[in-house]
Amino acid sequence: MIEQEDGELLSVEKKTKKIKHINMKRAIILASIAVVIIAALIAGFVIWGKKDETKESTIVLYNHETAEITRIEAYIRDSNETLVLTPFMNGTTQEWNIEGQKYDNLNQTRLSEFVLFCAHMEALYEVDNTNFSEYGLDDPKSRFSIDFTDGTNLQVRIGDYYGAQEGTYAYIEGSDRIYVVSRTAGKYMTYQMSDLINLPSLTNTKLSAQSLFYIDTDRTVTRLSYIPGELSGAEEWYILEPTVSGTYSDNVDTYFENVSGFVLSSVYAEKAGEDLGQYGFTTPYCEFQSYDASGKLLDHLVIGKKIDDATYLCALLTGEDETFADSPVYTVKAEQVANIKPDIVKLADPYLLSLNVYWLRGGEFKVNGKTYTLTIDRKPLYGDDGKPLLDEDGMESTQNTYYMNGKQLDDMQFKMFYSKVLFLSVEGSVSPQTEKGEELFSYSLSVSIPITDASTGESYVKDTVYTGVYYKISDTYAVFKSNESENAVFTVRCRSIENVAEALNLLMEGRMPVA
Repeated sequence: MIEQEDGELLSVEKKTKKIKHINMKRAIILASIAVVIIAALIAGFVIWGKKDETKESTIVLYNHETAEITRIEAYIRDSNETLVLTPFMNGTTQEWNIEGQKYDNLNQTRLSEFVLFCAHMEALYEVDNTNFSEYGLDDPKSRFSIDFTDGTNLQVRIGDYYGAQEGTYAYIEGSDRIYVVSRTAGKYMTYQMSDLINLPSLTNTKLSAQSLFYIDTDRTVTRLSYIPGELSGAEEWYILEPTVSGTYSDNVDTYFENVSGFVLSSVYAEKAGEDLGQYGFTTPYCEFQSYDASGKLLDHLVIGKKIDDATYLCALLTGEDETFADSPVYTVKAEQVANIKPDIVKLADPYLLSLNVYWLRGGEFKVNGKTYTLTIDRKPLYGDDGKPLLDEDGMESTQNTYYMNGKQLDDMQFKMFYSKVLFLSVEGSVSPQTEKGEELFSYSLSVSIPITDASTGESYVKDTVYTGVYYKISDTYAVFKSNESENAVFTVRCRSIENVAEALNLLMEGRMPVA
């Protein structure tokens, strides 16, 4: 169905003037009215009569039946594709072929939309000015060469949107006018190959994926898994390779939107056959795999060799019984390939330590070769009924007194220092093989974490130790390593670590600012 446009394409702002009436003689009043009428007529001529850009009308630019088209050659700028369409009769129904594509892969509904405006196009407005660059027609979104059975050939250009996308500029070769055609015409006549063919996608991944693997050219694996979180007990997305990290949910959502929007461009070969090397599948550019909760394969995409500046060959399996030898070979644009590559810096929770200060039971901080031992004196708090008070986590509330190397600390000063440790954040990433230099700062913290089991609703306390070390790798950056992952890949600014060291010195001197 062709969508109908909402309202007129062109609207003119009408301005009214408020006339203040005064007590005057009848002749003066009549004269004033006459002046106003003349002024309004002049204004109306300026606004509606002149129209230096457009003339309101309904113009049939050309009118043929779709059955009269013998060939369409269209160049689509954004995808840098040339599409050649020819008609054929499928029984009593006219359908369309695209040169180089298999008929079974074609979306005939989309093709009929594409062809409809090639056969018949109307404009509501015309523009006297033929300065193509002003309307996006010097480098148009699409160019058409349309042949008809009567020997007519039309050369059509589709340019920029008119106004706030109310319409689209178009030009017919040989005309001395530029036209405003419907937004729908502009939409359909810029369809890309991927809009006109039915190809598999990664939609399986969006619906029920539990684990994702991305393997790059160097065979480095990035793994995301939807598993129960250590702190919340609820299932969340975690990075498990090349390092272990919680994730930032908004960016994970964006990544899945990119994956679900992955679009193949065309069928390159009906069957890969046994010689996978000719397509680059034996040493692929990258791979993408997804699995559901039971470990069943959802999608397995292999990106092979590049065949031009912006196009790769690829194969996609959507079931474990399929093989790449039996799979078709597709083409895909480089920007689509970029969409499936996970950026662990963007996906990761930016803060490398996420431990509530009230979970602390003791530990150590090491900086500049010196060790600072943290001890905590915890005295239970009781209500008027003599029963222990509980905090929001369901644990017994306590009055905590903090000591460092046996020295009692100001409660607020310690919490301010600890917040600086918590806020050490990810700046970038490096290879796991990056050589580590001197240790700048480390911690080993004993904690008791309240956890609620998401499946049973039962609560319990997990006692564990968290360790983290920051190693210098340059004058600007240090790399972080924790006991959760052997791979140190996340980088932090050295200056941030220096701020923590300065805060620790101020804390020991009792001069740590608390605001």
